[in-house]
Amino acid sequence: MAYMETLKKINDGRQRIRAILGEMRELQAAIEPEQVEDYEFSTPAGPVRLSELFGHHGDLFCTAWHIFDLLPAGTDGWKPQYNY
Repeated sequence: MAYMETLKKINDGRQRIRAILGEMRELQAAIEPEQVEDYEFSTPAGPVRLSELFGHHGDLFCTAWHIFDLLPAGTDGWKPQYNY
């Protein structure tokens, strides 16, 4: 296959991927939060509940959030509820 023809197919594929990612972002943004069961875990120090593992924080902090900034659409407007 000729270079320009191959390049066009690659770029067409990238455009389809971008469109699908956009659809996925819209779907993900529409997801409503759900309550998570307060599971109890067995540890060597005794049982501990999920809610006890994260102290006073209302949502969980993920060290990978900064990677979202590398994406073309960034976090797509999403921000954590609390500052840590």
